[in-house]
Amino acid sequence: MEFWILAFEQNWIDAEQLKGAVKTEKFPFGEITPDEYYKITKIYFEVE
Repeated sequence: MEFWILAFEQNWIDAEQLKGAVKTEKFPFGEITPDEYYKITKIYFEVE
C-alpha cells in the first residue's frame, strides 16, 4: 500500500485511476482493499 499512498500524494495518479488497483469480486488481483482506498483518498470506494 505504501506505493499507492506515495503515487496518490505525488499526483502520479488520481482517485479514479487508483480504483484500478482495488481488489473486488470482479477483480480479485487488486493490490489494495476498499478500506485502504478510503485511507488513501478519503473517498469511499463504490463498486459500479
